[in-house]
Amino acid sequence: MPDIAVVYVGENRDFLKGLQKRYVTYHARSGKKALTLVKEHHQATVVVLDAASLGTTGERICQRLRSELPDMAIVHIYDQKPNKRETPADEVLVLPFTSRKLNNAVERLVTATTVNSSELLACGPFAMSVEKRVLLAHGKEINLTPKQAALIEAFFKHPNETLDRAWLMHQIWDTTYTGDTRTLDVHIRWVRRVLEEGSSKPKHLKTVRGKGYKLEVPINKNGKHATE
Repeated sequence: MPDIAVVYVGENRDFLKGLQKRYVTYHARSGKKALTLVKEHHQATVVVLDAASLGTTGERICQRLRSELPDMAIVHIYDQKPNKRETPADEVLVLPFTSRKLNNAVERLVTATTVNSSELLACGPFAMSVEKRVLLAHGKEINLTPKQAALIEAFFKHPNETLDRAWLMHQIWDTTYTGDTRTLDVHIRWVRRVLEEGSSKPKHLKTVRGKGYKLEVPINKNGKHATE
């Protein structure tokens, strides 16, 4: 379960603390130091350039980062909307915004750079490579067993729907016998643990008494489950 690292360039403590809750985060106060950290820590996937906190547009820093790190994902934070939209950064954010919006931007880039996006099955804040059996959740890659991957795939393909226990047993274990569902219970506990990041109060994978389970994720205005 390798960690995904973020290099944060800037002074804003709130944004830095928000990233540290979800990722291994290295703090730099200059572009030069950021380059050094990326080269030292090879698991670094995203650079967040908080130019606003440095009192500059950060455009020269961003250009240098892109030049020396052509494959690195970059988020560029401005104090005000830049005059020109051309930027080497992958994501541009303009103050004011919340730490959650920054985390969402980083999550999108982590997902796109970790696994080819065409291979991903996305559902709410989560994504999974069905072919490679790798779950992307909370900034981490989690290797899955075949049964774990099949169970998560079932929930991802039926978001916000109650999935009957008997249906799950048939789909995942190819059996109609429901007299003993301990195997299902064990797998549900495991899925809940990784999706809820250890929380004792499930936010996503809910038990529907007398029926089965439901994976609750945000819904966009167009009716589709959100990926942000």
